[in-house]
Amino acid sequence: MSKTRENLLNIIGSSQQVVKVHQKFVDEAKRELAGLEVTYSIGDRFKKQGRKYIIVIQTEGYRSVAMAGLACGCLIYGSKEVKDTDRITQIEFACVADSGYIRYWDARKKVRCE
Repeated sequence: MSKTRENLLNIIGSSQQVVKVHQKFVDEAKRELAGLEVTYSIGDRFKKQGRKYIIVIQTEGYRSVAMAGLACGCLIYGSKEVKDTDRITQIEFACVADSGYIRYWDARKKVRCE
């Protein structure tokens, strides 16, 4: 076997190892990201059609939350009991608000989301 061919096969073998290692990291990252879920919490603020809303706790001491208008304080839809008021799932959120709400303040992280 010629020296050039041998060098080329070594390069190909090394490249394949690099690709396998890279793929291992990509697969691991995908598994980690699959476990992440978008959640909401009391105090998160939303916009919809120029109006602003906030997730509030319906009754002190309970895990019942609702969406309230910031301007009027009125509750939108009904309240929903949730498992964790700091980790309201998207399914639970859909019970207190219809689609189209855009979160602009994450109360837990204390950051703007726009």
